[in-house]
Amino acid sequence: MLFLLLQLARALLAFLLRGGNRRNSRDSRGQHGPSEQEVARAMQAMRRESNWLYSAIKAIKRRVKKKFQLVDLHLLVEGKTKFRAYVFFKKDSDIHDRSLDGTIDQIKEVVYEDLENVSPLQRPDLTVEFEIDSDENVKKNYQGNYSLRLR
Repeated sequence: MLFLLLQLARALLAFLLRGGNRRNSRDSRGQHGPSEQEVARAMQAMRRESNWLYSAIKAIKRRVKKKFQLVDLHLLVEGKTKFRAYVFFKKDSDIHDRSLDGTIDQIKEVVYEDLENVSPLQRPDLTVEFEIDSDENVKKNYQGNYSLRLR
């Protein structure tokens, strides 16, 4: 749903940049574009959808960080049913230790469960790619800048 709304937003923006804010304007194919009311309704629907998803992601992040005592967790939307989760432990050695004791598998399970709870999608329809890292690595190789690490 979010993916489709983003595509609609791009189309509406392109339409408006072509001068589509006039009621009877035509696009390059001579077709009428959406009315100002249709644009406003679409924009409102996109804001509702993105606000809902943003709130859900914040709640998932807060819960998982607290439950597993993570330094940070970033959950990014990459498509209609695709997400990427960056999990950050304190030290590099924690990654190995948490892999052995099953914590990483538990984190993956909780993220999937939480996404299922807040979305109309079920696990077979969801894809979450996990990247496991440490704050120690971010400080050492990315000058402590998580934005650089997430690229």
